[in-house]
Amino acid sequence: MLTVPNLIAAVFYKLLYMSVTALVVGVVTMLIRRFADRRFSPFWKCAMWMLVIAALLVPWRPQSKLAVMNNTERLQEVSFRAEYEAAQSDYQLCAAVENNHDPPSAQYVEAKVRVTTLHSKTLIFDSIIPAVWLCGAVAMGLFMILSGLRLDRKIQRSTPLV
Repeated sequence: MLTVPNLIAAVFYKLLYMSVTALVVGVVTMLIRRFADRRFSPFWKCAMWMLVIAALLVPWRPQSKLAVMNNTERLQEVSFRAEYEAAQSDYQLCAAVENNHDPPSAQYVEAKVRVTTLHSKTLIFDSIIPAVWLCGAVAMGLFMILSGLRLDRKIQRSTPLV
């Protein structure tokens, strides 16, 4: 079941993966430009930067065993939700078997600790971090819109009418 927080987390981690990929492509482009700038025509210099833009915009990446970025593919799967749900069902099973025993069994205590730690990880990685990212993205978008409007107003006032 895909809820709004799960959707925001999925989009966040996909964008994070795309950004890391674009960062690597950008660094490689800058290194190539640094050491071999005079050997490239302006067309090829522009084409190299188009690769960076494509890495930011295109969500699909060609897969290869030799690819450098295969390890960053796991960024999209950073979620403890499945583990948390499995641990929670184990905990509920242990709680049903336990049925008010005075000294709780070690299995019950271990299941409870596991559920607690996985709950906090799920809360952080699936809710808090993506929510902070979304708030920052919305705030930056509003800031850019308001700055553009303010600049437009200043330009309108400063230019003389001909």
